[in-house]
Amino acid sequence: MGAHGVSQAAAQALRQLQDQLAAAYTDLAACQEENAALRADARDIIQAQHAEVVSSEARATKAEEDHEATQGLLRELKTALEATLVDNAKCKAEVAQLAELKLALESCRVALQAAKERQKESGERAAAAASAQRSAEAAAAAAERRAADAECLRREGSSAAVHAQSQLQSFKQCLQEQKKELERLGNSNALLEFRCDSAEARADALQAEAAEAANRHAQEAASLKERLKEEEGRRKAGEEQALRMDGVLTALRQEATALRLAADEHAKGVCEMRVTAEAAQRFLDQERGMRDALTNALQHTETTMQRVLSLNHALVESFAEPLILATCWQQQLQAAPDLTSSVPRRAEASASHHHRRQTDAEEALEDRERAVQTQDSHKSDGGDGNRPAAHDHVPAAQRPVTNPDGAFMEPSRDTARIDPDTLENRILPAIARHMAEIKQQQAASEAQPKQAARVRGTTTFTSSSGQRGGTRGIPPSTAGAPSTTGREQVEAVVMSLEDELAVLDLRYAELLRQQQHHRQCANNKSSSNDLDLEEEVAHAAARVREAMQRKGQQIQQLWQYTAVLKT
Repeated sequence: MGAHGVSQAAAQALRQLQDQLAAAYTDLAACQEENAALRADARDIIQAQHAEVVSSEARATKAEEDHEATQGLLRELKTALEATLVDNAKCKAEVAQLAELKLALESCRVALQAAKERQKESGERAAAAASAQRSAEAAAAAAERRAADAECLRREGSSAAVHAQSQLQSFKQCLQEQKKELERLGNSNALLEFRCDSAEARADALQAEAAEAANRHAQEAASLKERLKEEEGRRKAGEEQALRMDGVLTALRQEATALRLAADEHAKGVCEMRVTAEAAQRFLDQERGMRDALTNALQHTETTMQRVLSLNHALVESFAEPLILATCWQQQLQAAPDLTSSVPRRAEASASHHHRRQTDAEEALEDRERAVQTQDSHKSDGGDGNRPAAHDHVPAAQRPVTNPDGAFMEPSRDTARIDPDTLENRILPAIARHMAEIKQQQAASEAQPKQAARVRGTTTFTSSSGQRGGTRGIPPSTAGAPSTTGREQVEAVVMSLEDELAVLDLRYAELLRQQQHHRQCANNKSSSNDLDLEEEVAHAAARVREAMQRKGQQIQQLWQYTAVLKT
């Protein structure tokens, strides 16, 4: 019954360890999935940023091409402006020529006015000549009259006639000269009028051409100014766009640098997560090793319990045998009074045999205590805890019994019958009392090496625990059975819980060390990954602490139940 309870406790502990191992594997799988998701997100972000950088470089290249095209257009506009300036210079030269032509026209007008005045003067002179001619004609008529008179008077004097004839000839010559002068003045006047008309026509044509050229050049200058303003606006817009593109390119380069740094940080975080995963794997290996050690310890405990049960059976036989021998000797003494001399010696041998059996039981208990201590030391050192001593493999019932003289003696199998009343009234109560004493000594010897664990489980982890978490009930196999077998099962469960509490204590110390390490890393780097890991470790430490508190409460309840069973 005790071995079955120990097996149930060991199976329950193994199931708990398997649940913890499955939870740890689940956490590791979740961490790996999260790591894969983070890697995929980082890969997507890096690809998107790379595509954005490529598109920004393409836009920057296009902006540079547009800038070069704008520069070429500006150069063409500059060439057109220079040609316009040359045309303007030509127009200015033509305007200067037009001004000179205007001055020449004014001079021609002045000359025409002077010619008109001269023509007027010549007309006046012609009128004067005509009047002179008329006067000459009158004079000629008078001369003729005078000639007639002179003819009349020729007779009077030939000298006066000759003089008059010469004067008439001179007047005729003067009239001819005046006629020639009048013709010459008319010709020059006609020539001047023709020249004035041609000059006016030329001036009007030049003025119209100049006005048309001026209008054309003004329109061209206005269009060129508008084109120049448009090109200047385009140039400014191109420069602004180039500056904006340069700013965008700089921002994209900075963003690419920041993304590269973020990718490096993410790679560092992935490395840290990989280190954390490796640490978790190492912790799982440690848990697996602890589980194996606990399995070995449970097997050793089961073996020890079987050995103790066999030792108890041997002790029962060893205590029953002296009583049987004593009863047999008493019957023999009653049957043969002459054997009284050998009774003290046989009683002394029986007492020494009983003392030897009790000494063997104490040695077996000491061996069990040493085996438990060796098991604890092996569990703390990671060694195999299920290797008992060589002499522990031999049950106490199979050990040879020695008499006080040192000679080996086999336990007698006397076939003498025992009185039923004596067996029921004396032998069996004595055996029960002795077994109760042995059980009390065994409980005291088991309580001593586990005192520190009980103090840690019932005081340290229950005094500061909040009333959280359920308590594990009393095993069904021990409920309502205040017997020695039920108490042994409860004590075995308590020992397994104390082993689990020791494992949780090691896990809690490891989590505290990891939390302190992550806190130092967070203070040095100030990274979000370190903060997240620190929070996860803190939650895990809190869960382990709650589990330790529950284990302590369960151990305390089981010890209380053990005390109830003892009473």
